[in-house]
Amino acid sequence: MIESSSGSPWKIPAVWLVVGIPASAVIVGAIVLTLSIISYDGLVVDDYYKKGMGINQSIERTARAKELGIEAAIKFFDNALIEIQLSSNSDYVLPENLTVSFRHATRSGADQAVSASRFENAVYHVHLPPLLPGKWHVEIAGDGWKINQTVQR
Repeated sequence: MIESSSGSPWKIPAVWLVVGIPASAVIVGAIVLTLSIISYDGLVVDDYYKKGMGINQSIERTARAKELGIEAAIKFFDNALIEIQLSSNSDYVLPENLTVSFRHATRSGADQAVSASRFENAVYHVHLPPLLPGKWHVEIAGDGWKINQTVQR
């Protein structure tokens, strides 16, 4: 057995290896556990198969919007008003109401879906509580079509 001249086992480098490696594993494990609890991102949805099958319908609706030449410009105002201006082919009549979904890129708890009413010819208004800062995925849907945009708020 190796003994140090002073009799203290803490002066032997091998003791630090034997104690240090498990201690560092416990510390790193506690940090990872804390981070995983704080940044919970939810579970996989139960009906993932149905959602996957719905992708084809989603692609068809997006293709329909391209056929109609539908495009959107989104403006945010300070008083929680969001204005959506649509443009389309001249032969398409825009609907009176739209379904608008706002999905935050990282915080699913902030997601919202609302109905937008036509304010003027091709302008729709949405009233929402102030949105969190960050990246938002906006889905605008009408009768048989939908468009997706990403906006920074």
